[in-house]
Amino acid sequence: MQIKNKIALRYIFSNKKSSFIGIISLISFIGITLGVATVIIVMAIFQGFQDLHKSKIITLDPHIRIQPKNSKWFDENINTLEILKNLNKQSYIKEIAINSMAKVVLIKDGFILPTVLNSYLDTNIEIFKNLKNNKVMGSFNFYINNDNIPRVIMGANLAHKLNAKIGDTVNIMSAELIERSIKYYTTNNGSIAIISGLYHTNIENYDEMTILSNDLLIKDIFEGNYKFNSFDIRLKNIDMIDNFQKYKDDITILLDKMDNKYIEKLSTNKSLKFNVVSWYDLNSDIFRIMKFERFASFTIVSLIILISSFNIFASLGMSVVEKGRDISILKALGADDRTISSIFKTSGLIIGTSASIFGVILGLGFCYLNLTYKILKIDGQNFIIDYIPMKIIYSEVLFLFMFSILLSYLALIISSKKAIETNIIDKLKSE
Repeated sequence: MQIKNKIALRYIFSNKKSSFIGIISLISFIGITLGVATVIIVMAIFQGFQDLHKSKIITLDPHIRIQPKNSKWFDENINTLEILKNLNKQSYIKEIAINSMAKVVLIKDGFILPTVLNSYLDTNIEIFKNLKNNKVMGSFNFYINNDNIPRVIMGANLAHKLNAKIGDTVNIMSAELIERSIKYYTTNNGSIAIISGLYHTNIENYDEMTILSNDLLIKDIFEGNYKFNSFDIRLKNIDMIDNFQKYKDDITILLDKMDNKYIEKLSTNKSLKFNVVSWYDLNSDIFRIMKFERFASFTIVSLIILISSFNIFASLGMSVVEKGRDISILKALGADDRTISSIFKTSGLIIGTSASIFGVILGLGFCYLNLTYKILKIDGQNFIIDYIPMKIIYSEVLFLFMFSILLSYLALIISSKKAIETNIIDKLKSE
């Protein structure tokens, strides 16, 4: 071991039983350790909840959705079979569902609530299979019985707001019908549907804003004047969803080629442009909020590390004053400024690095305990899980470790400069 490292270690582990500088160094060590551990735990919790929300979304939302770009419905000249044929040739696509979405208003016993109606041509698709796993009560059968009244399923929260239950009827009106009724002072109760099933997903957009049915209901609501407005695509492998941009680009290129072909056939300047969006685009606001919360939490908790780093600066600054005689003797013996600076930098780096290492060990250890033994329990009756989820992103842990050491090092630079500026003659005279 080099002599400067031995001196640095001696300055940290002083033989004095009561040293104010030692106490500050200990506080710095504990602060950095707890700061690093806390940031790791907080970031793991935020990532855990984000992944939980993501896993729920991708079971219900399409992984990729094709919509009309500049209109409410697809153009009547669009060749649906041709699009389906070309999309089904893509090896990464598992399922394509044709959907008609529309904003409607539910009316029941004086309650009026705006919702989104999803009407699928085929109800034997993945979204309904996944919703059945979240079924609260009733049946997910949309086929009209002898009463010729369409069936709908809705979130239990939405039903609660309407004070509705299984078997109740609701009136459904389109925005156009409401506008027409107001404009011409006419009375129209809209279409009638029977609630056949309730589900609960813990996703607000579904539980409080979405009703689902087959295409027979939307035909009745819009009096036959409707067209479908989305191709809902599910990828073959869940692992593919994180690479959604690649598949979005592939589908966009495919549709652009088809679009140009249709324009030539129609001999018109009208474009049948498509808009391709992913599951992330459909829920971008939620994920942006989650990312902001993670960033804000990281920033706030990182202040603990920053304050502890200032404590290192304070302790080393006082150490320079206390060790002034030692510095003067070392300089008199021939130690250059670089050696003196290195001694105090090494002292600070030992504190900062060791505290950061202990913080990483403590933070990761707590995360592993929770993942293994679920020590952070929550009420499983009110939530979809009975413990707080966590996910460790090791690249973030590495970044945090380097960030903590960097803050410690920046605090050392000023302190080491003070040591270099010590005047040998003046200090020895004062001694």
